[in-house]
Amino acid sequence: MEEIKNEVPEVKIPESEKKPVEIVQIPKDKLDAVLSRLERLESAASKAGLSKYDATRKHIKEKIISLKTLDGKVIINWDNMVKNIVEKNDRGYWSEEQTVKLNFEDGTSDTMPYVVFSRRYEHLSCVLEKQIKYEEGSEEFDKYGEYLFTLKSVDGKKYEVGSKFVN
Repeated sequence: MEEIKNEVPEVKIPESEKKPVEIVQIPKDKLDAVLSRLERLESAASKAGLSKYDATRKHIKEKIISLKTLDGKVIINWDNMVKNIVEKNDRGYWSEEQTVKLNFEDGTSDTMPYVVFSRRYEHLSCVLEKQIKYEEGSEEFDKYGEYLFTLKSVDGKKYEVGSKFVN
């Protein structure tokens, strides 16, 4: 039998790309105590507390919100189902006839079967730039939901979308 050797090829990093490494010496018992305390705090932390902590830091990641697109047009909102018939027929089979009206960013709208929409839409990731909170019972709350988001897509285009319609 031939012996197989696991040799890792040596990777050479040019001197210009090497970064200086800072080394800190700390006694093992102190490191263990810090790690133990960190583990304890993480296990006791609530999601709300972590969220508040992250919100107070400027270096937090950008919030990404996903919009839906259909045939290259961004869907800003939709109306409730124009037609929503779900019933069992005489033979015991369920049938659905659901139609949805979609409103696009360019002011146009389209009505189509919901099943066609749910199979054809694509996601567009946008960065949250601004959000406005509305009071329940206000006209804006009824129109947009609790929040109105100002979003910016990768190509720099901005959209205003209510929280009712963000997916």
